Amino acid sequence: MPTVGQLDSLRVRLASRFEPAEPLAGIAELATRYDRPLSVAIVRSDGIGDWIMSLGIVDGLLASPAVGRLTIVAPGGYRSLLGHRDGVAFEPFEAPTIIAPPSPGGTIGKALALSRFGQRRAIRAGAARHGRFDLAVLPRWDTDAGFNARAWALGAGAVLAGHDPSLVPGAGPREREERALIAIRTSDDRAAAHDTAHAASLAEALGVPVVAPAGAGLRQFGVERGSRSRPLVLVHAGSNEPRRRWPVERWRDVIVELAATGAEIVLVGGPEDVEVYTRITAGLGVDVRSVAGQMPLGELPELAAQATLLVGNDSGPAHVACSVGTPVVVISNHPVDGDPAYRTSPSRFGPWVEASRLLRPAYPIQPCVGFCSAPEAHCIAAVRADEVVAASIELLAGTAGDAS
Repeated sequence: MPTVGQLDSLRVRLASRFEPAEPLAGIAELATRYDRPLSVAIVRSDGIGDWIMSLGIVDGLLASPAVGRLTIVAPGGYRSLLGHRDGVAFEPFEAPTIIAPPSPGGTIGKALALSRFGQRRAIRAGAARHGRFDLAVLPRWDTDAGFNARAWALGAGAVLAGHDPSLVPGAGPREREERALIAIRTSDDRAAAHDTAHAASLAEALGVPVVAPAGAGLRQFGVERGSRSRPLVLVHAGSNEPRRRWPVERWRDVIVELAATGAEIVLVGGPEDVEVYTRITAGLGVDVRSVAGQMPLGELPELAAQATLLVGNDSGPAHVACSVGTPVVVISNHPVDGDPAYRTSPSRFGPWVEASRLLRPAYPIQPCVGFCSAPEAHCIAAVRADEVVAASIELLAGTAGDAS
C-alpha cells in the first residue's frame, strides 16, 4: 500500500489556497486580541485510542481562562463516548478520513480521503461551521494527510494550533508547506515519543496547564473506579488490522486459564468482533459472556472502571482502560527490536497506565523487517499464551488487596 507521502501530489495545495498565519505565543495572546474568551474546537478524525490520548489537552483547555467554549470535533460514531462531558460540546467530523474512508473503502477509499476530492469535502464541511470557532486545536502529531482535520479547520475559518508538519518524517512536501498556516505550533520533532508526550508539548505551546494523562478518562467520562470481591477481566480480541489480531486459539487458552482463577470474563468490542468471539467461545466449556455489538461505545468507560483487568490487542479499548486507571495486558505485533517510530510502535501508542504489561515478539518474523507488514496475523503469533496468562495473573495478584 502506498504511503501518504507518496500520494502527497494528489492533495490540494492548502498553503497556496489559504493565507499564512501570524505566529502566536499561545491562546492567551489570541484571547487578548479578541478581548474575550475563545470558542475552541479540538479536532481529531482518527482512532478512538488516539482521541483518548488527547484527553489531557481537553483538561488543559478547560482549565484555561482564555477558553470560553470548548467543542470536540470527532467522527460521529464517537458521540456516545466523547459527547457527554459537562461544559464540552460535540460536533461530528463530516468529511472523508482515512480511518473511515468513503466507498469503495480499502486502498482506493484511503486515496480518495487523501485526494483533492477528500480535502475539498473537508474544507466544505468546515465552512458549514464558519465563524463558530476562534481557534482549532489539532492534536495529531503524525501526518494529517488523509485525516483532513487541517483542511476542515481552515474551512471553518479558525486560527490553527498544532504540531509543525515539517518536522514529521512521513509528511510529503505539500503537507510540510502547511506549517505556515499554523499560528500556534510546537517544535516537537520526537518521532518515537509517546502520543501523550506529544499532547503535553502541544499543551505547552498553547500555554494551558499540562495535565498528566493518568485519570483523564475518569474526568472525561464521569466515572469512578470500582472494587469487586470477584475479579472482572475484560477481553478485547479485535483490531481494525488483521495483523494486529492475536490468534483465536491463543485467546481460548488464556480465557480458560483466567476463568480457572475464579475471575468473571467479559468479551468487549463492536459488531465487527461478534464473528471472532463466536469462534473463541464455541465449545469452550467455561463461563464467559460477550457484550460485543450489544453495549454502546459510551458505556465502555464505566465497565472498564469497574474491571480489575483488561487483556487485549493493541486497540482503542486498551486506551479507554488506561484512561480510567484499569490495569492492562496488551499484546502487540510490533517487535522489540522494530522501528520505534513506526505507526504501531508501543513507544508511540503503547499502554500508559502504571499497572500494565506489554507482550510482543522479540524480532520481526521473515519476511517482515522493522515492523510487521503481513496482511494477516504473523509476527504477533510469536507471543505465547502462557506469557499472557502469567502477566495477567501477576496483575490480578497485585490488585487483590484493592478488592472488597
